[in-house]
Amino acid sequence: MANFIQRASDSISGFGQSYEKFSKQLLIEQYSPGSIKSYGHKLAAISFHFKKLPEHLSEDDC
Repeated sequence: MANFIQRASDSISGFGQSYEKFSKQLLIEQYSPGSIKSYGHKLAAISFHFKKLPEHLSEDDC
């Protein structure tokens, strides 16, 4: 895992598990490793900003 993604895994509850599931699905769908890392980085940034997983965001958060 990239450093930023690892930090999110350590800081945001459930991020590591969600990222692993997400990245495995993208590998199955034959996304490039660079794309998977880039998507993971963006998900980590969103998680850090809101202090929760993207799937737990509501309209009130935006």
